[in-house]
Amino acid sequence: MLATGSGSEPPKKSRATWARGASAIAAIAGAGALMVAPIAFGATVGLSPGQQVVASAKTPKPVKRALTGRHAVVVAFVLPGVAEDDRVAKAIATLKHDKKLAKTTRFVLYRVTAKSHLGDLPTMFDVTETPTVAVIGPDHRLSNIWRGLVDEDIIGQSIADARAAAKPAPRPHRTAAPSAKVGKSNPAGLKLAKQVNRAYAGVAGVKVTARGTSADLGKFTGTETLRLSGGAVTLGELHLHGTRGKVDGVVNSRGLFIHNAAAKCWAGPAASKIADDIGKPLFNLSTTWFAAPKAHGKFVDVRAFQRDEKGKVVSSVYRIDRSTKRVLTETSNDAAASGTATYSVVKTAPKITVPLPACSK
Repeated sequence: MLATGSGSEPPKKSRATWARGASAIAAIAGAGALMVAPIAFGATVGLSPGQQVVASAKTPKPVKRALTGRHAVVVAFVLPGVAEDDRVAKAIATLKHDKKLAKTTRFVLYRVTAKSHLGDLPTMFDVTETPTVAVIGPDHRLSNIWRGLVDEDIIGQSIADARAAAKPAPRPHRTAAPSAKVGKSNPAGLKLAKQVNRAYAGVAGVKVTARGTSADLGKFTGTETLRLSGGAVTLGELHLHGTRGKVDGVVNSRGLFIHNAAAKCWAGPAASKIADDIGKPLFNLSTTWFAAPKAHGKFVDVRAFQRDEKGKVVSSVYRIDRSTKRVLTETSNDAAASGTATYSVVKTAPKITVPLPACSK
């Protein structure tokens, strides 16, 4: 969203503003409480210093190229014609032409206009105003984000700090091909998962209530409502409230939408594993595999595995009612986050918020 003042001159505090949090719910520790729209154990709003900067399919090519080597990377956003922004752009130009820095640092400057193609950068760096300058270390970890006026000395020192703090490059290793990322299910576990999916064929919706602790949200509680048709999830709505922030989201066939409370609009759609599962049953068998089930009287527990958006294997244990074959609870105890979710059936099709008005691009 580009917000500028009216009249011949931009106001003193005129800034380029984007909806925050379009990448919230990117890393989910749990195989599916929501195979389709997981209660985000590990949801985040923008990257924090120390977190890995990972390019996605929506990341602009200049930044993708800059992140391919062992260089520090500076990504800056300025609004042309605003005095503070012009001074930051000049500082970036000065540093870019420094012969010593040219060997160790890559600079990407965006002069933001209505025609700018920024991809996922505004949400990645939580760009809420200009000028904004992000400094990334050679280990591809976010070192610092400066919002407001900064000069070449501050940026230069930040680059030096990022290089000094960078961890050694990881040793090369072979990774599995994308087609080999899904593990092999235990036959009994897979059979149970298929029975669970069939048990939801006539269900109009599912409500999930979750409670847990996340590295990004802190202690949180939340709810997720899923609308089903023929056993497949068609829409989802998510509300998370943590000690470090809150996330409200809607997912449909177009993607993930995050509510920007300050601007009173919805940002999106954003690409997401969550959106990829729309139209699939509760357990997406193409991305999930299962351990052997364990019976406990009237219940049976089964552990489900899935890879998160960074390729890490995460899991949840689902407690299934042996009579109805429906999910009762989900428990996640992964290192990054832990929590418990309780499932209940909704008799009538739940109302899902329409993500409007949309934030300006």
